[in-house]
Amino acid sequence: MRRSRLEIYIDTLKVINRGINRPTKIMYATNTSWAPIQEVLNKLQQQELIREKRESGHTVYLITEKGKNCLKVFNELPFAMSSNHFNVIESLREKTLVVQKIE
Repeated sequence: MRRSRLEIYIDTLKVINRGINRPTKIMYATNTSWAPIQEVLNKLQQQELIREKRESGHTVYLITEKGKNCLKVFNELPFAMSSNHFNVIESLREKTLVVQKIE
């Protein structure tokens, strides 16, 4: 089954959050090809969910606090949707993080 763009973005954030931070390693860990992962990394940077850094002559990507908050929201979402846990839904509404549509 094909993944949605959103799933690819979230998978990429999860991989970077685990410490896999070099572009090729991210590509393999997320099971994407080179051109799409470059586009994903650029979009995540534009949204300030990750940042790029040069380390020992290599490009690495680090998750930002905003990116960690985004992952937290998406990790809580299935729990909130699969049950009647209105307090979780209410806490999600109170978050200051605004999840924007990534095209």
